[in-house]
Amino acid sequence: MAVLRESDLADFLKRKAGQFNGLLFFGNDDGAISAAVVQVIAAMPDGEEPLRLDASVLRSDPALVDEAFRSLSLLGDRRVIVVSGLDDNHLAVLQPLLIEPALGNFLVLVAGGLKKDSKLKLAAETSQRFVVTGYYEETGGAVLLRIQTVMKQRGMSFEDGALERFVDLCGSNRSVLLNEAEKLALYCHPHVVISIADVEAACGDQAEFEADQLITAVLDGELERADRVYTSMMQSGDAKSVLIMMQMYLARLESVSAGLPARPPFFGAQQAASGRHLRQLSGDDLGRMQVSVQQAILQSRQMADLGDAITGRCLLSLARMVRQLRARAA
Repeated sequence: MAVLRESDLADFLKRKAGQFNGLLFFGNDDGAISAAVVQVIAAMPDGEEPLRLDASVLRSDPALVDEAFRSLSLLGDRRVIVVSGLDDNHLAVLQPLLIEPALGNFLVLVAGGLKKDSKLKLAAETSQRFVVTGYYEETGGAVLLRIQTVMKQRGMSFEDGALERFVDLCGSNRSVLLNEAEKLALYCHPHVVISIADVEAACGDQAEFEADQLITAVLDGELERADRVYTSMMQSGDAKSVLIMMQMYLARLESVSAGLPARPPFFGAQQAASGRHLRQLSGDDLGRMQVSVQQAILQSRQMADLGDAITGRCLLSLARMVRQLRARAA
């Protein structure tokens, strides 16, 4: 029971939480983790308001979380204690609680992206009283299936290409996608079939415009412009899904290169750019680029604190590759 699937959280809270001292949530999908914390609080028996602690306070008062864990109510209710911002540096403080055999208050430990060999994650996984759940941004078919299911529950469906265009515009962050899906549903009501035009009208924004600019700059080999646009997106908090969007664009180019239709089709300025990129890049080139992007996505998940640097390095590497290919062809 050490590793708990996200889909099993509700059942765990209903049937087994009373036998455990807490959970460790980790990963790079902040929206999904926040929703899971709310789910835990709502599922626990009514009692005191949850106590929220930031990991930074443990440096000055390392005994704080231990005292909170052991301070059970006289009425017997277990209080939820949420400790956020954790990483491997906090293992020494948490270790006594992870190995504690007796029940105390219910701890919800929240960490960011932990490495595969994280000592904190391993300690929680091997604990008899804790379970661990990872939350990562979904990609590819998983993203499409989630949104398709959400809209189906509303009695709505996408016309051919509209679902892919929705993800293309909104990225893969779960909380963003769900918010955008709700906005899209309100925009389209009372119609039940969502068109590509509906998606673009309801979901297009400045972040999508900048992402298109960035992808175009990278695949045109314009390192300086790519770096400038990426820096702007980082500063505005819009760069989180750039690699996913790049991966999807390259996959569409590769489909066209192989004689298949692009899903979704290219639109507007992207249509002209895609023609230029297809002339400059072969199917093999596009395949190598996708491998680089996929490796960067994996690395950014394993080392979330270096995610921005990994993304930027990958994008500039692709831009240099395009420059080299162009120089050889000249």
